Amino acid sequence: MKRGISIEYDMHEDCYIIQKQRGTLTLEEIQQALNEHHGEDQFFIYFDTNNSFYDEQASVAPKGDCVKAYTYSAIERMFKKEVAE
Repeated sequence: MKRGISIEYDMHEDCYIIQKQRGTLTLEEIQQALNEHHGEDQFFIYFDTNNSFYDEQASVAPKGDCVKAYTYSAIERMFKKEVAE
């Protein structure tokens, strides 16, 4: 994984958060981070263009980029949960 890119698993949201300290994340960098941290799988990538995942209370825009990636099975669990309710 390239320097300046980090990935962590968010248990509360059941997703991976991939961050780049400076610049824009590319799809190739996202794929590489997920493959190294989780392994090969199918993912849905979530972009929120209104808010920053770095610090929702910050008044300064981040210098880097951030995305959330959900596994196919996590999305499937979310939809099954909604249908059951």
